[in-house]
Amino acid sequence: MPRPGRLTITYHPLITPPASRDVKAAAQLLAPKVHHVVASALPAHQRPLPEGAEAVSDEPA
Repeated sequence: MPRPGRLTITYHPLITPPASRDVKAAAQLLAPKVHHVVASALPAHQRPLPEGAEAVSDEPA
């Protein structure tokens, strides 16, 4: 089978949830941490914009 593109697998260090039994609170606490770690491994052109930043387009307005 042809391979249409390149795939990179990145293994990140574990992020341990808090010892709390509140699963929803743990998920809310961990989500931004995990998002940041995963985004940091992306190439610069694929990283999400920082909070409050506006996208710039090469397309004419």
